[in-house]
Amino acid sequence: MSRLINEQISVLNTWQEPLKEAYLVAVLDFKITDSEPETYLQDIALINKVSGKLFYPRLGFKFLELPGFNKKEEELETDLDKWLYTLKI
Repeated sequence: MSRLINEQISVLNTWQEPLKEAYLVAVLDFKITDSEPETYLQDIALINKVSGKLFYPRLGFKFLELPGFNKKEEELETDLDKWLYTLKI
């Protein structure tokens, strides 16, 4: 993510909006300790801890927790379901 942002900033030597979206997508073989318990997709955004406001809407993290994905083959509905099923078997 840093490289994606740096490449955009280094051309102008300043942060000018709108920057292109930058997301980290991580496929995990474990559940994050404090993650939402009933889901396998954690969609994380950065916030300002003082104000509680979203830092930048085009910057985020997607964590796919494979142990939380428990669909059977006949329950697969989306392309994401099919990819996760394939990764998990």
